[in-house]
Amino acid sequence: MTVEVFTPDAVRARLAANRSSEVQTGSGRFGYVQPRIATDSRIAPDATFFVVGDGFARALEDALRAVDRYVLSAPRDADTTGRPGIGNLDVASNALGWAFAAEDGQDDALIEVDGRWIDMQARPDVSHELEEARSLRRRRTAEFERIAQADVILAVTTGVEQWFDRHTGLYLGAKPSPRMTELYPDRFELHRLDLAAVEAQLTRFCALVKTHGKPGALVLLAVSPVADSGSEDPVADTFLGQAIQRIACARIVRDRDGVEYLPALESAILSDARFGYLDTDPGQTSPDLAARVMADLLEAYADPDPAQALLHARGHGAARLLAGNPGAALEATTPAMAANGWPDDEIGLIHARALAGVDRQAEAIDLLLDRLEGGRATDPDRIYATTLDLVESHGTLAQIDRLLAVSGQDGRPDDEPAPDLSQVTPEVAPAFDERQTEEGADHVTLPDGPAPAPAFPDLPRDVRVQIEAAASALKAQDNLGVIKRSISLLEAEDALSFDDQERVFSYLVQAMMREGQHAHLLPVLLDRIERLPDPGPRWPALVVKLARTRGDLPVLREIQRLRGKFPADVDLSEIDARAAALSEAETGATA
Repeated sequence: MTVEVFTPDAVRARLAANRSSEVQTGSGRFGYVQPRIATDSRIAPDATFFVVGDGFARALEDALRAVDRYVLSAPRDADTTGRPGIGNLDVASNALGWAFAAEDGQDDALIEVDGRWIDMQARPDVSHELEEARSLRRRRTAEFERIAQADVILAVTTGVEQWFDRHTGLYLGAKPSPRMTELYPDRFELHRLDLAAVEAQLTRFCALVKTHGKPGALVLLAVSPVADSGSEDPVADTFLGQAIQRIACARIVRDRDGVEYLPALESAILSDARFGYLDTDPGQTSPDLAARVMADLLEAYADPDPAQALLHARGHGAARLLAGNPGAALEATTPAMAANGWPDDEIGLIHARALAGVDRQAEAIDLLLDRLEGGRATDPDRIYATTLDLVESHGTLAQIDRLLAVSGQDGRPDDEPAPDLSQVTPEVAPAFDERQTEEGADHVTLPDGPAPAPAFPDLPRDVRVQIEAAASALKAQDNLGVIKRSISLLEAEDALSFDDQERVFSYLVQAMMREGQHAHLLPVLLDRIERLPDPGPRWPALVVKLARTRGDLPVLREIQRLRGKFPADVDLSEIDARAAALSEAETGATA
């Protein structure tokens, strides 16, 4: 057993370096963690990267590509749409070994299923004729030859559960299909790696990089913060798996030169979940997290440059805005905006919302209108929605006129109605002008974060804008704003397709639950179930879940009345029992 020993003087020095004796964060006000990266290594501005891993690793790779860093694992001219991920570091090590081996053993990656061949190191859902499968495998293996040109190899561990092929002795990139296990009984088994196994996996990978990689290349290890959902207890197993991988990384970094640790995991799991994970899928990380991790990496390892400023603006600006600190968000985005004008729509929107948050609404509106008028927006609907929100509350007469003009220059068909700007007519504009000049503009809480694209672009523009605004308000935790907008949209349900109705209704449900309005939500859900010819399993299951503890007798009786609308696999026995108990108690009280 190895014990790390510190003298009293060393302990005092450590405490002196952290004066608060607390977790080091970007700022306690922000609610997200920005781990300190201590290193003496440097990354040159023209350094080349090779990223290994799946899921979260792809997001880190995309962040680097977005700021024009050269990523050899996904070159600038490569189409990365739909490309297979690298399931685990054993898969990467297999490919590295084949890429530089004297003998070719790549056929071990291929498994025959009903006369066709599947590459279980890449895409288990696609089969090919044998020669085509061989050709694709060799092409994928050849991609790993680029690791010899990389200045920085970023390797992300992806979990401790891996499928193993007993016939070839290889770990696989994905689980075998039921047909495979039928054809090859006793060939496949799932391994849950312990600390020694993960450490051996990392040791093998680092040794191959040392042997075949560029001399002096820097290897950065990270642990994926993506949750593991494939077990009976995903919460406990995810925590245990991430802890094992983190300890293994620490041991490798301690024992090997040229290998360092990137605290991506800590950035995610020690922050509030809303800063690192998607609202729509809490187990998956957000692009903003990847941008922050890469911004922090470049800040620690490289001199300040435009790439780092852009990533910092996107990642930290979005987080600080989400945390309700628009001033800090403005600090994060201003350097990138000053150097690049309007770098991209995401950073521009964050900057505009930050301006509005510090009562500089007029500047924010002008900035957004300039972008719309220039016709350069890549996401015009989101920019339009944000501009409309600001103009409704703080627009001057001149800005209203500009927005009215822009609304007719967006490529809408001639027969499509113009957006409803009735709330920003010129008659009310003088009041806004007077308030801005004499009293100062009121504070506005603006939506934050990316909103999903409209499901049906043939909707009228004003309806699309309102759906976008509801989605943005949900992301920004503006629950009352979501409730107001959603109800307004649902009252005009004829303007929405069924899918958009369901989308907006889901916003309403989430917002009411966040506000603790569960008792009020139950009648809303029941009304929706009664209206739908086939309500499906989603809303009935939620009704039963809420009603078990929160449903009063009228609600429970309404569920019983609508029993025929509930799927057969939804158990209503607890509802019946609770209704009987409440009815008996009511009868007893009356007696």
